Amino acid sequence: MEERKERRLRIKWTPNVNKKFNEAIRRLGEKATAIPILEYMNVPQLTRKQVENRLQQYRESESLTYTTALLEHF
Repeated sequence: MEERKERRLRIKWTPNVNKKFNEAIRRLGEKATAIPILEYMNVPQLTRKQVENRLQQYRESESLTYTTALLEHF
C-alpha cells in the first residue's frame, strides 16, 4: 500500500509575517519555542515546522551578531 503525503502550501515570509514573528519573539522572550510563537502569530497556513526553521535562522543570526560584536572589542 502506498501512502500519500499531503503537500503543504509554502508560505512566503512577507514583511508582515516577519513583523509578526519578531513581535512574538519580543513578547514571548528569546527562549520562546515554536508552538507559542505560532499561536501568537496566528497566521493561517503557517506550520510549526516553518516557525521552527525560521526560529533556527533567527537564533543563528543573533549568535553570529553577538560573536561579531565580541570580536570587534578585541
